Amino acid sequence: MESGLQPEVAGREVEGGPVAEGCGRASPEEGQPDVATIGFRAPGSGKRFQRRFLKTDSVKLLYDYVRTLEEDDLGFDDPSNEFTLNQPMPRKVFEEDASKTVDDAGLFPRALLQIQEITE
Repeated sequence: MESGLQPEVAGREVEGGPVAEGCGRASPEEGQPDVATIGFRAPGSGKRFQRRFLKTDSVKLLYDYVRTLEEDDLGFDDPSNEFTLNQPMPRKVFEEDASKTVDDAGLFPRALLQIQEITE
């Protein structure tokens, strides 16, 4: 499987991980000055994922990345449920916004976000 994205779990790259169709490109190289490292935690499964984004990437791209993760990795009660990305402390919800960049959102150079399932 050709992967345009190299997902990382617990800080290490995962071989043959999901392709981030919505992201449209590979994860930026580590050590570049405009690269943010974003960690994602899926409370339903307890799994953690890490990926690099450019600070000029939109917050929507973070949502696109999460949508490429396997259902089992997210641990949602209903795989069709939507989700939000939250910063635990101080509590802040990042809306899916194509006009706000990773830098604008305060997620540069590094952040940890929780993937919160929206249940009705």
